[in-house]
Amino acid sequence: MVLHSVFKNEVEDEEDILEVPVKALVVDDSNLDRLILQKLLMKQGYDVYYAHDGHSAIEKFHECEPDIVFMDLYLLDSTYCKTI
Repeated sequence: MVLHSVFKNEVEDEEDILEVPVKALVVDDSNLDRLILQKLLMKQGYDVYYAHDGHSAIEKFHECEPDIVFMDLYLLDSTYCKTI
């Protein structure tokens, strides 16, 4: 999956479209779940970043500015409410 970004108001032909990989942030305290989702997303062409808790998710979010976030809402450190 590729996000198409356009920098001009009108596109005359498809060559004017810049293909940019979608940046995804995966937040999960389970290494296995994080790895599975990471591999699935990478196969689809996503640039994948990950965090293991809410605090590191906030830092990583500001660092990589993802297009989409996949987050385990039941993180063991209970930071999910503050993170959302």
